[in-house]
Amino acid sequence: MTIGDTIVAPSTPFGHSGLAVVRVSGVGAIQIISKLSSRNNFSNRLATLSTLNDLNGNLIDRCIVTVFYGPNSYTGEDVVEISTHGNPSVVGALVGAVCAHGGRLAHPGEFTRRAFLNGKLDLVQAEAVAALIQRSHVCRKRREPIPHEFYRDELRWASHSRTFHKFRYRESRRDLRLRWSHAWQDHVG
Repeated sequence: MTIGDTIVAPSTPFGHSGLAVVRVSGVGAIQIISKLSSRNNFSNRLATLSTLNDLNGNLIDRCIVTVFYGPNSYTGEDVVEISTHGNPSVVGALVGAVCAHGGRLAHPGEFTRRAFLNGKLDLVQAEAVAALIQRSHVCRKRREPIPHEFYRDELRWASHSRTFHKFRYRESRRDLRLRWSHAWQDHVG
């Protein structure tokens, strides 16, 4: 992974649904969405109805596009969230169009990793996000509801993590980022 590239991934689970969200993050996120929509300007944090087309000019879908300019976004980079219809073929076409314009598929956890590397989350908060996603995944497999207490406890844990982080870890934030970066490179290859 290089921080200078643009990544894309669906934020909602795979399958048919009324709505799907695709997230794009990186230096080229806004340029890519501008090419797909033929719009040159998006207001920060304002949901905008846009018609998105592929490289050949074929309609992908009419979507709601929300732009979050960095560093005031989840990852600390420019982020675009696209709310589209939840048909897997529409989501696939949208992800493919972003990749055709210079994006690449994100690795699992890469959005949160970027948030950590850009100082938007500390290590404990990043681990809380992973635990929350993993728990949601297990509940979906078993087709059981996710208990509200779990969300409350996970979010409370994440909110107190800065204090925990100060006393638990004696390493500097830079050392933690380097260690995570090396572990990520070993994992990805």
